[in-house]
Order: sequence, then structure tokens, then C-alpha cells
Amino acid sequence: MNTLDPVFLTENEAAKLLGYKAQTLRVWRTQRRGPRWAKDGKSRAARVRYRIEDLRDWAAGLVVIRPGRPKGSKKKPLPPEGSNNNENGCS
Repeated sequence: MNTLDPVFLTENEAAKLLGYKAQTLRVWRTQRRGPRWAKDGKSRAARVRYRIEDLRDWAAGLVVIRPGRPKGSKKKPLPPEGSNNNENGCS
């Protein structure tokens, strides 16, 4: 990271911080997904940069969702936590 510009991270630094590959961030940019980013110029060779604050905000907005039944699985998904949903009616 450049000591004169500590607010911005390179694509590789941002990917490492978030735990993703740089290629994933590239794909997300083409899909208009993922954290906000900026370019340091208008040419095709312009470098992509991520503000640390934007990375933190994006990561804080991620929601962990408990997965349901995987495709092809014969098992039924677990009931939501705290529910007393008993399939056979027994307590």
C-alpha cells in the first residue's frame, strides 16, 4: 500500500482483505456487484482502487443466511431456530 495514499487499496489488497480472489472482484465489477470502486484515470490501463471505508461498509452489509436443503438432497431442511415444528405431532 502506498504510504502517501492509505485510504485506497489496490485490487489485490482489497481481495486479500475481503478473503476473495482479485478475479472475483473483476467479475463483480462487470456485473455491477460487490464493493464500490474507482479508477485512477479514464484509460483502459487505469488502475482500479477500493476505498477502505467502502470495503468495510460493504462487508458490514453482508448477511449470513442459513442455507436450506441443497439441490438433490433427500434430507429435509432443519426447522428455523426456536420453532416447535414437530412433523409427527408428538412433543
